Amino acid sequence: MRAVHAQTGRSSLLALPLLVVTQVAACGSPGDTPGPAPAGDGDGSGQEAGAPSAGDDSTGPAADAGDAAREATGGPDTPAVEARVAGLLGQMTLDEKVGQMIMVDYGSLASLDDITTYFLGALLPNAGEAPADNTPRAWLDLAGSFRPKALATRLAIPLIVGIDAVHGDAKVAGATVFPHSIGLGCSRDPALVTAVERATAAEVRAMGFTMSFSPDADVGQDERWGRTYESFGEDPTLASTMVAAAVTGYQSAGPGASGALLACPKHYAGAGGTSWGTGVMGGIDQGDTQIAEAEMRAVHLPPFKAAVDAGAMAIMVSYSSFNGTKMSASGHWLTDVVKGELGFAGFLLSDFDAIRQLAGGSQQQEATAINAGLDMIMMSNGYVEFIADVKSLVAAGTVPMARIDDAVTRILRAKVVAGLFEANAPDPGGLADVGGAAHRTIARQAVQESLVLLKNDNHVLPLSRSAHVAVAGPGADDLGVQSGGWTLGWQGVTETGASPIAGTTILAGLQATASSPALVTYSWDGSQVPSGTSVGVVVLYENPYAEFEGDTNDPSFANTSSAQDPSGHVIYDGLAAGIVRQMTAAKIPLVLVLVTGRPVRIESYLSQFSAVVAAWLPGSEGEGVADVLYGDAKFSGVLSKSWPRDATTLPVSSLPPGGDPLFAYGFGLGYP
Repeated sequence: MRAVHAQTGRSSLLALPLLVVTQVAACGSPGDTPGPAPAGDGDGSGQEAGAPSAGDDSTGPAADAGDAAREATGGPDTPAVEARVAGLLGQMTLDEKVGQMIMVDYGSLASLDDITTYFLGALLPNAGEAPADNTPRAWLDLAGSFRPKALATRLAIPLIVGIDAVHGDAKVAGATVFPHSIGLGCSRDPALVTAVERATAAEVRAMGFTMSFSPDADVGQDERWGRTYESFGEDPTLASTMVAAAVTGYQSAGPGASGALLACPKHYAGAGGTSWGTGVMGGIDQGDTQIAEAEMRAVHLPPFKAAVDAGAMAIMVSYSSFNGTKMSASGHWLTDVVKGELGFAGFLLSDFDAIRQLAGGSQQQEATAINAGLDMIMMSNGYVEFIADVKSLVAAGTVPMARIDDAVTRILRAKVVAGLFEANAPDPGGLADVGGAAHRTIARQAVQESLVLLKNDNHVLPLSRSAHVAVAGPGADDLGVQSGGWTLGWQGVTETGASPIAGTTILAGLQATASSPALVTYSWDGSQVPSGTSVGVVVLYENPYAEFEGDTNDPSFANTSSAQDPSGHVIYDGLAAGIVRQMTAAKIPLVLVLVTGRPVRIESYLSQFSAVVAAWLPGSEGEGVADVLYGDAKFSGVLSKSWPRDATTLPVSSLPPGGDPLFAYGFGLGYP
């Protein structure tokens, strides 16, 4: 979604209500998107989901779906839960029901009292929104101001409050920033992913928030996509394994327990397979997935099945389309497939303002989306008008009352299972977890396991602790660059002195690991290499980006044209060639460290470097990079995404085979 507030330009993912982790990765912004796809695709988008309303003892597809979920997962919808949900639903007015179907940007509230007046079900901050001082305590106070307003309603139904914690609670100053998912996918270590998300859950819950808009369950196929780093990799088996591990990590403390968090897997479905030229401003993000249904099911559906089987109770629906039909309008994918075939008992959340990309006026958009199967609508504003619209649609019979009851049943089920009704206000003592030493230790291990060694001629690596090392490249000394997008703000930050990420840069990590900090010198452009230097470390990087502002027609450090990104975002700043030239002139062995959110073309640089390391976007713990470069930890990562040659036609992926990668999916060297 597009940021609504000044700092970032994109709104923070959706905030869904629900109970356990489920869908879609960070939400996208609808602004600057291609025109809406036509509604009414003939795929059943006009049918209701079929769940019985309170007091209705009939059976149907939703009842069958619930049975399937129980059988598959021993799921949350036990008879006691169902009885409680039905009891609540039976007491609710239409206003109370429709209010539960809304997740709204808290910054658009006319008054906090509107939470009570309109029975709102969920809130979120958009991507650029934060308390003035952006401290964990300020976030806790903010969440604390919402809670009593929901509990003051007639039925005291608690809120879901979500936040974009896509690589740790990175929106918050001082939080632990973990590597982005593309690096975690290289670790091939699901236990590590579970530990990372368990730590993330503790930091988010300490601030009074109850949902994270993650993990990303997309199977990214095209490195030109600005969300490539949010995907665990190009292979559905790998993505499925890691998504299940992430959901388990968020929720493993047990629903309602201290530290447990509702996961929201995203972006259902096919967002990782869209075609270049069909997305925002002619890019790829929010575009059209132009493939056969068999391929959609084989490649892009499995991670969502894994999320459902792992207990996810919320799933975020993609902005993208499937062969011309917006996912938000597809009853086939929303009702027949995920709720019916996969037995998903939770609720489907829209992406931020996503339904406004559908055809027609507001009422037609709302009817199309709700009848297709969306249960909760994430929106920037307009909640009062939405309630009035939906009430009119129900009165006219355009949206069946049974569809409203099904949606609210799913939302209430999630809240009950998550223990939100019994949850106490967070203890401020839990704020000590945010950025705590134990979590940073996990993050450092995650960095170590994420690194991939692509070349190591003459055993230049590991470095000797006594070696004189010259480091070059601004990315070596910038926590914002090494953390990437979704850090403090939507598009991330650079030169973070005024916006503390709180961590260790790669340069500082190298200096701390060497026998003496003085052995490691730094020149941002490589022009100052002291006499006696024995090895150089060159850090080449992408400037931070997120979503469509990270789309690029060619991921290459040489791509400095104004057209490198359709939105005008500068990803490659043109400094790489000069830095490499300066360092090559020193005539010392060189190590290339790549701080990027995706594979970037480097074939022309290979002959100038003795060693090449893909460090991805490691986050706040730069010492993890130093640990491996100096050999205190060994390289164990293997590629989660195929690496293109300079002349490779994009996209390149191991699915299907036959591409021409420079380094293939699964490639990775190690120390002897």
